[in-house]
Amino acid sequence: MAANFWTSTHYKQLLDPEEVDVVQPADKEKGITVEDFKLIKMHMATYIWRLAPQVKVRQRVVATAITYMRRVYT
Repeated sequence: MAANFWTSTHYKQLLDPEEVDVVQPADKEKGITVEDFKLIKMHMATYIWRLAPQVKVRQRVVATAITYMRRVYT
């Protein structure tokens, strides 16, 4: 992990909001809208956050899991 976020590779690879909230064509065919897509990501992040105390993991692990989930959905 970089000591400075602004010099990290994570910062250099940040996506614009227009690139993040894009529904794939296969999902569009199923009727999923951008609003639905945002709700799915929010719901999954909340689910991970609520699951964390039950499996006793650190906050850093939870944040990493949420970040990975969002990257997969993107």
